[in-house]
Amino acid sequence: LIVNSIFKSNSRKEIFIEDFESIAKWEIYDYEKDYLGNKGSSVTLVDNGYEGKAVLISGDTLNDTRIHRKIKVEPNSYYKLSVMANAKASNEGNGAAISAIQCVETFNIKNTFDEWQESVVYVKTSEKQDEIDFSLGLGGYSSISSGYVYYDNFKLEKIEKLPIGANSITFKIYGEQEKIETDSKVYLISKLIFVIAILLLFIFSINVMKKKSKIVASERYKLDKIDYIIMAVLTLICGVISFYKLGDNFAPSSFWKAGESGEYIVLKFDEQTNISGIVYNGNIPEGGYYKISYSNDNENYIEKLTLGENINDETVDKKKKSAFFEWKYEFGTIFSCKYIKIEAITPGYAINELAFLKFNENGEYEVVQFEIVDSYYTKNSVGTPEMLFDEQDLVPKQQSYMNSTYFDEVYFPRTAYEQLNGLNIYEVTHPPFGKILISIGIIIFGMNPFGWRFMGTLFGVLLVPLMYLFAIKIFKKRKYAFIAAFLIMFDFMRFSHSRLATIDSFSTFFVMAMYYFMFDYFVNEKDSILWDRKNKEQKKKFMASIKPLFLCGIMFGIGASTKWSCVYAGAGLAFVFFLKKFFEYFEIRKVKRLAKEWFIKNFIPTCLWCIVFFVIIPLIIYILSYIHYMPSNPNKSLLEIVIDNQKYMYNYHSTLKETHPFQSMWYTWPFCIKPIWLFANYNLPNNACSTIASLGNPAVWIPSFIAVFASIFFTIR
Repeated sequence: LIVNSIFKSNSRKEIFIEDFESIAKWEIYDYEKDYLGNKGSSVTLVDNGYEGKAVLISGDTLNDTRIHRKIKVEPNSYYKLSVMANAKASNEGNGAAISAIQCVETFNIKNTFDEWQESVVYVKTSEKQDEIDFSLGLGGYSSISSGYVYYDNFKLEKIEKLPIGANSITFKIYGEQEKIETDSKVYLISKLIFVIAILLLFIFSINVMKKKSKIVASERYKLDKIDYIIMAVLTLICGVISFYKLGDNFAPSSFWKAGESGEYIVLKFDEQTNISGIVYNGNIPEGGYYKISYSNDNENYIEKLTLGENINDETVDKKKKSAFFEWKYEFGTIFSCKYIKIEAITPGYAINELAFLKFNENGEYEVVQFEIVDSYYTKNSVGTPEMLFDEQDLVPKQQSYMNSTYFDEVYFPRTAYEQLNGLNIYEVTHPPFGKILISIGIIIFGMNPFGWRFMGTLFGVLLVPLMYLFAIKIFKKRKYAFIAAFLIMFDFMRFSHSRLATIDSFSTFFVMAMYYFMFDYFVNEKDSILWDRKNKEQKKKFMASIKPLFLCGIMFGIGASTKWSCVYAGAGLAFVFFLKKFFEYFEIRKVKRLAKEWFIKNFIPTCLWCIVFFVIIPLIIYILSYIHYMPSNPNKSLLEIVIDNQKYMYNYHSTLKETHPFQSMWYTWPFCIKPIWLFANYNLPNNACSTIASLGNPAVWIPSFIAVFASIFFTIR
């Protein structure tokens, strides 16, 4: 097989050129076909290339399809990669993209809208990298696309240094131990320290279990000044760490949502301007889309791209989803013009802010200045077209977790926002109370990343003093309470999940609070106090003895209204309660008269009060949490809304089979085998990246898992 590929080498340059007269030496990667056994996409050679033949990748379904080839490179060097592309992709996922096999980094060409366009990306090799498996594709890892793309004139050229203002991508294969750029001695020493720490913690825990406490279990530990100081210091340190760079405290606050087709706005630049990119921040991503066109005379406009969603099957290529309050950058949109027109084709999509970008003298992106020369909107419009451009100073230089929603934040802050504004509720797969708590932060700090993350982070911080108090109850010793609070303060999963605007830190807090009060009831009721209506003093003592059950029920009701995992935790509460009552009966069973009196005047009244505490009160809290659903369901009663949502939630969770490559199975968590990947950004300057993962601290989770079985053994013993 003859491939028309050329490799030239001299003292100054190294060049690899592929004009795609053949693709015999290129391999095909097709996710749908190779991994799922589906039809897959089409990869063919065609004659209508940019110059001669070209490779065509096309598919009607969302997929990640690429051609790839290993090319020799020199370590620690810079390369300029260029390719001609003609893409008409779905705008979902990466669209047309340059990448490398087993690498997450990509250079997104996106969509050239049926026009040939040259794309240039600068690549830096790592210190031990001698080859790269380059790929040209449609879609990407977890960023699948449909449509088609032509590729032609692939060229890789070694350069001495990066051009001024240019950024480079490093295509590294993750998981290859021989290519990890880490000092091996440091790696081995840190590993040894970790193993020793685990062993010491394990030995320490065994010694703790062997020691017998001199304090009777029912005795209370009275907190003093030192305890409050310790809790305050630990909470303060945890708060500083947790709230540091939590998110921007500003974001666009106004938006335009076209009410009818044909509404528009026209912008004019001082002179003919080269537009190199578009950035916009979406509001609620409902149906509807806008057409962006450009002109030099304000009469003859050329359509360039669309923003929003178009569900018309005939124009599915225009479909573009935008996450809630997330900055989106479109860099494959180079054109030159003096006028730009933004027109609503289908109404319904709201955009908070939009900006056009150009390269400045330093080779960096900057927002283009303009004047508004014309606009038209109807009474059905929410806001005005001018609101697309009224907060240009808030446009960030790059998208990050600091200024945008990420991971499941596309669900929960959006729902909190909808509940506050009486809109249709989007996220209904969990009960409402967690979103109500999120909305408190939004009310205080505004609709911005810091505002919608504040309450979750606060509850994550409050886990530290709660753990201290809980450990004091269990151990009756300050040093063990300090250790418990210290360990949860530095648990990685507590840190990462509490800084993410979801409901997990709330549910964790309420589950801990439930067991805190149930433990209080379990150990602090010295005698089996009887319920006696005639004896006021006896009645008062009985009510005081079940006060922890009342507080436990409140926490259970709030937790259940946040997430169903708290409902499942209620089964453990029931077990602890009946275990307590069994111990009481076990002590008095030999005297039949006392046993009968205890059963009538203690066990039965306590169970009846538990129905109030753990059924009636939680139901009231649960039902009332749905009040925010009523504005969007005017034809239903509150009870009907609650019942319908319970059916939906059960059907959703019982049939959910969705998976993604970044997931982490729950049964691997005790061993910290694989974290769940929450966020990644590889488009930062100076070859930097930002990534967020969530897993437990191995120094906490692995010994704790062992301790569970050890505690069962000693309990039975």
